[in-house]
Amino acid sequence: MDGAFGPVVEIESETWFPSAAVKSVTDSSDPAPLGFSSHVLHVRWDSLPMLLPDDDLKSVEWWNAQSATWGEWLSGKPQSVQSNSSGWTVEFDHHVAQVLPIDEDGHGRRLAQLNSKELHAAIGGVQHEGRDVILVFEKINFEPLPLDAKHLQMAGESLGRFHIACGGNIATPNDERAWNQRLEILEPRTRSATKWRAPHSADTQGTITHRNFSLEQCFIHDGNILIGRCWGGIQNAYFPKHLSCLPSEMLPLP
Repeated sequence: MDGAFGPVVEIESETWFPSAAVKSVTDSSDPAPLGFSSHVLHVRWDSLPMLLPDDDLKSVEWWNAQSATWGEWLSGKPQSVQSNSSGWTVEFDHHVAQVLPIDEDGHGRRLAQLNSKELHAAIGGVQHEGRDVILVFEKINFEPLPLDAKHLQMAGESLGRFHIACGGNIATPNDERAWNQRLEILEPRTRSATKWRAPHSADTQGTITHRNFSLEQCFIHDGNILIGRCWGGIQNAYFPKHLSCLPSEMLPLP
């Protein structure tokens, strides 16, 4: 079933579906939020909970039955639905909704709570068991980022201001064992002659990060840089945990 275009299209044809990594998709008995069905996506190294819309995302009735579990909600009728690398983008008169069939830990809401002016972050959405399912964004006009020296410097400055905002969210998340395990795996794989760094301790501080930053996600709005793609999604969720720095939402500081 395909939640964006109805039951006649298989999810294997969707842009976000990781065909090369998938072994199978099965139904799940886990509860699902209103308007979704629960499934499991089995990849070679993990099994990931997956939520699919149970009706066409162009359906006004389906959207009218939805409501935000945090922040603001959208209004009006869906105008278009497009599959992308994270799920489906649904355009409305004044909002854009990003529907995430797979998410790891609600990073879209976490970025929104930073209240950083550098981000085009969500203003509300639907979460289920700590995962982002729908994220609602204000619909604004973007211009592509010119890749000249001036605008590249602007992008770097914007990223720096974002990192300053992240620096206000430092904590000790008790992830030192997972961080050290990752180093133990990566060092021999990279054939490093020396340790990358001293082992992390319980006092190691961590902070959040964007996770998906690239220049392709930077845009011009009212003469300023905005950083987009402010969510985790499937790309973060299916990344092998033993290679990830993100057993929690925190990234260790150097």
